[in-house]
Amino acid sequence: MAPIDGADVHTLMGAYALDALDDDERGAFERHLGECEPCREEVAGLRRTAVRLADVAAEATPPRLRRQVLQQIAVTHQVRNAPGTPQREAAASTPGRSRGWLAAAAVLAVICAGLGGLAWSQYRAAEDARSTSQAITRILADPDARTVTRSLPGGGNARVVVADGRAVLAGDALPALPDDRTYQLWTIRGPQITSAGLGPSGTDAGGSWSRLVDGVRPGDVVAVSVEPSGGSKQPTTTPVVTLAV
Repeated sequence: MAPIDGADVHTLMGAYALDALDDDERGAFERHLGECEPCREEVAGLRRTAVRLADVAAEATPPRLRRQVLQQIAVTHQVRNAPGTPQREAAASTPGRSRGWLAAAAVLAVICAGLGGLAWSQYRAAEDARSTSQAITRILADPDARTVTRSLPGGGNARVVVADGRAVLAGDALPALPDDRTYQLWTIRGPQITSAGLGPSGTDAGGSWSRLVDGVRPGDVVAVSVEPSGGSKQPTTTPVVTLAV
């Protein structure tokens, strides 16, 4: 193995954190780690990130991803070691990384395309949910917030809490719905009716739930109607409740 100079050794940081180096490279990088505190801190951070992403993406691998990996393996040339030849020298047909490493990189790219996108989308969904939860908490805790409550036939009720142009619509003991129906929220401003997002659907609609409603002005009406799963562009049924802000 050719010596690794001071500039190139830093390029091994990500591969080392993922345990993707051969023995020679790992030994050289670990000797460097003994002398470089910034690299030790960076590697620790990369490993923590890898663990978090693995947790987020912990789902069964879709069948199409397995097919893509097998297809990529089938068309990627693999170089085998000659007997008695050191692995790195036998595999290297061009300077730098061997074809075997290129094959592994190609397969890894396919895997990352499937799992990386999944991990990122799940991470963003979790972040969005946390941000919404924090916004709802702030509105409900605002001492200047204004609350409007409406009782419903059957004992349920709905209330809207408004503060600083945002509102929380909270439903309590609203009727459950068929699996193909969902509650949908609307803001009504004069003749204009705008969707404010979806509430729960199916049996989940019968519990207590809350949703954030943005862009609410004095004089608006917040309404809830029953719509087909996935929602509608405009209400298709009479609202089960309307609350004047």
